[in-house]
Amino acid sequence: MMKKICSFIILLFITVVVHAQEPLYPYVFFDNSTMPGHYFFSEVKEVRPSGFTSIEKKLPVDESIYHSAPNSLHFSYKSNEDGLWTVNLFKQNIRGKDFFIEPKYLSLWVYNKSEKRNAALPQIGLMKTNSATSQFVAINTSKQNEWEQVIIPI
Repeated sequence: MMKKICSFIILLFITVVVHAQEPLYPYVFFDNSTMPGHYFFSEVKEVRPSGFTSIEKKLPVDESIYHSAPNSLHFSYKSNEDGLWTVNLFKQNIRGKDFFIEPKYLSLWVYNKSEKRNAALPQIGLMKTNSATSQFVAINTSKQNEWEQVIIPI
């Protein structure tokens, strides 16, 4: 009888341990900003004569054009050979979300209001944990004044 009880307790413990594992989450840099104005988890740097529209050196939040309500990030810039601008987006750490699905690509939704095509759009690089940046990749879009998904393999 004692052997059956011990077996039952061990089996119950194994079942609880197996079901107590935390689920894997997708890596998300930006979904929607919870606050209006600017996106806290961003950083804008510029060297004149290039320029980038920012609020307190943060990316502006756009509440009029968005892919998923209620907002999006607004990129408005002027590039010049003698200047430079960079934007960093940081992953927001959320308590309890510690395990992630290994990413295979970076997915963005781009709304291109200007007449500029691929060559004039900014390039994207990913910063690794050791602060080294990956090779920069061009954003390729073909649509104007509508949302277009851009997928960049990692």
